[in-house]
Amino acid sequence: MSLCSIVTPVFQDSAIFALFLESLWSTIECESEVILVNDGSGPAVDDIIERYRNRNAHILVKTTSAQHPRGGATALNKGLRMAAGDTVVIADSDLILLPGWQRALLNSLSDSTVGAAGALLLYPQTGGVQHCGIAFTEDIGRHLFLNSRRDDVPNTAFDAQAVVFALCAMRRHIVDAIGEVDEGYFNGYEDLDYMMRIQAGGWRVILQPQAVAYHWERSNGVNRASNRKRNLGRFWRQWGTSIRPDLPSHLVARLGLLSTDNEIFTGIDISRDRPDARLLWKAIGDGVPISRIEDFSHVTGQGEEIWLPQVLGNDGWVMGSRLLILVDNFVQLLGNHYWFEQRRRIREDDVVIDLYANALLLQRLRASSWPGTKIR
Repeated sequence: MSLCSIVTPVFQDSAIFALFLESLWSTIECESEVILVNDGSGPAVDDIIERYRNRNAHILVKTTSAQHPRGGATALNKGLRMAAGDTVVIADSDLILLPGWQRALLNSLSDSTVGAAGALLLYPQTGGVQHCGIAFTEDIGRHLFLNSRRDDVPNTAFDAQAVVFALCAMRRHIVDAIGEVDEGYFNGYEDLDYMMRIQAGGWRVILQPQAVAYHWERSNGVNRASNRKRNLGRFWRQWGTSIRPDLPSHLVARLGLLSTDNEIFTGIDISRDRPDARLLWKAIGDGVPISRIEDFSHVTGQGEEIWLPQVLGNDGWVMGSRLLILVDNFVQLLGNHYWFEQRRRIREDDVVIDLYANALLLQRLRASSWPGTKIR
């Protein structure tokens, strides 16, 4: 069996890092080397590594340390230079890996057209979807199916324009062909840049939802927020003419699972992102019959939560036609139990869609809790 190199930059809280190593050691399924790059986390991280170094005789541990944080791209390149495996997995140090992740990712690479395979990542606090691939509109990239339940996302691998480095796998010869991670990015967007480079080289990028991990999103490196605008500008300057606006197609595919032949919707638009709302309505209208679209976006307010009686009026629930409600993210509607109870007297098949390609029956939001409410 070929060797798998697992490369992990570490700028991390020691307790979170220990959870990661515990899950990694218990879920590795094939001959592997683990390369841990301590990017200025201090001696506490080195002590944890030493405690785990000899726990599994089948895992070779390689380490390197920097006195001060140098950034994710620099740390990754140090680790990739040390990697000897035929396949390379990049894994964040704040993951909790679930059984089967490694085999699912490596099996995805058996298709020679695949250049990188990413994993399904869940919020450990709630179990909602954090990452299931990235799609784009004309001006922005979004995490597909954000906040969805795990069983609401596709269960087989699908093409995505980008997956994040938090957990992804590549064959070594592709890493050699693409080259090092661009250190012009500092703690952000270097992974999206790398995925675009893979596709420019003629390979596909896929999301493998059978590879699953929890992701804390903790300690992603120093100065991440202050460098975000520069990283974003660099990314769009390099790839803006190559990016495909593919998010609408993901949404239309999900909506198709909930629509019935010849049934006409009434559109309710409460999205504050007007350019993307117009883009999505156009894409939906090409395949789904809509009698009219009512624009209530100007009365949704600036808060994240949206109260439907305030937007649609005290008798808005009596509309007889099937509603198709567009909102920035569907979790903004969770606080509408009373409205849902009134609406179900008329019908229970209304659909809510959002800017992350989610499409689900509105009555599903009547549940007392929902896995995930963070809007990225």
